[in-house]
Amino acid sequence: MTQPPEDSPRNGLGIAALVLGVVGVLLGVIVIGIVPSILSVIFGAIGVRRVKRGVASNRRQAWAGLILGLIGFAFGVLVLVFLANRYQDCEHKGYDRGSAAFDHCVRGDSGY
Repeated sequence: MTQPPEDSPRNGLGIAALVLGVVGVLLGVIVIGIVPSILSVIFGAIGVRRVKRGVASNRRQAWAGLILGLIGFAFGVLVLVFLANRYQDCEHKGYDRGSAAFDHCVRGDSGY
């Protein structure tokens, strides 16, 4: 395997930040988008620092990944807070945990 020349830009983290940011935003709906979003923020921040040092050349990709990571993280946290509130509301309504009625309440199904 050949190594890239010393003076070639090291753009890998900026690209990874962008990809993980998109994945984080898309998966934020099901809460697990928080993990790729956190990685996107980390990789994006490192990518931006590399651009400032002149080691990388993909400033826009690194910033986009950082911003998408923050959006995906916020979206995932909002979904998590919403689900926790709904879970707590169903407990306060008197549904037994593990019952079908409780599950329907948490999912927001009508009829119970």
